[in-house]
Amino acid sequence: MRTTSTCRTAYAEGENLRDLVNIVGREALSERDNKYLDFAEDFESEFVQQGYDTNRSIDDTLDLGWDLLSELPKAELNRIDEDLIADYYQEEEGETVDATAD
Repeated sequence: MRTTSTCRTAYAEGENLRDLVNIVGREALSERDNKYLDFAEDFESEFVQQGYDTNRSIDDTLDLGWDLLSELPKAELNRIDEDLIADYYQEEEGETVDATAD
């Protein structure tokens, strides 16, 4: 699934940026780089380290994945089908874009 691959790729990008932050500081990163760094931190804390007591359905897991992917600029999601992005990418926090909106 390309959505899963995109999550892993974005996480890896954020992990690489953590190393760079240790050298140059976060202030030296671009806005794009900061978004990837934030994504990696959120992906790790909310998605990967869910804990043994968390009982998340597949739908909840997919929703969380899209919440996290929506932190990134839409243009960065070029490996994901445009129809999926139109259906699930959230333009504003907590609001899903309606694919049929004018």
